[in-house]
Amino acid sequence: MLASVTNQESLREKYPDIHEDELCLAWIKTGGRVEVPKEEYHRVRKRAARHRWDELMGELYMVTISGKELLVPKPCDRIQLVREHHERTGHWGIRRTLNLLWQRHYWVGMKQDVRAVVTQCQTCQRVKTHYAREEAMLTPLEIKSFMYRWSLDLAWPTKRITKARNQRVLVMIEHYTRFVVCVPSSPKLLK
Repeated sequence: MLASVTNQESLREKYPDIHEDELCLAWIKTGGRVEVPKEEYHRVRKRAARHRWDELMGELYMVTISGKELLVPKPCDRIQLVREHHERTGHWGIRRTLNLLWQRHYWVGMKQDVRAVVTQCQTCQRVKTHYAREEAMLTPLEIKSFMYRWSLDLAWPTKRITKARNQRVLVMIEHYTRFVVCVPSSPKLLK
């Protein structure tokens, strides 16, 4: 088992990208009608089975288990593609840009490319928006004794106007006893 894992890692290093694997690309483009060395046959056939070549557009697609086709862009176009998605969708960050790309595209090392583009984005660096920020913990205000802490609130204008032309109500609450005092107020007094 350990030998096969080491073998797979060495093959990934040797052929890290489908566009750089010339035997596999030739197999995909010709539909399996190409000469492949015997020691490479099984690897090329297995890797090519998940891909499809579009002759009309000249593009390579990876076919998922569910049958969805994801475009595998050429390595030279990937950074620009990530940059366009990131800027066009509103500088949303690494995770959202990655999810938007995964809907229609796939390539080996996609996560690293998205991280590199988003962390170097000048607009994001200037604004420094953090969407995964933790909310601050709320701590209750200390109430030491009677008459120590009062809160004031101004109620919106009421529909009824009193004889003294009062429209608003100033609500005062003493926190220790929860005693409430309501004072009618005129708009002139509160300005």
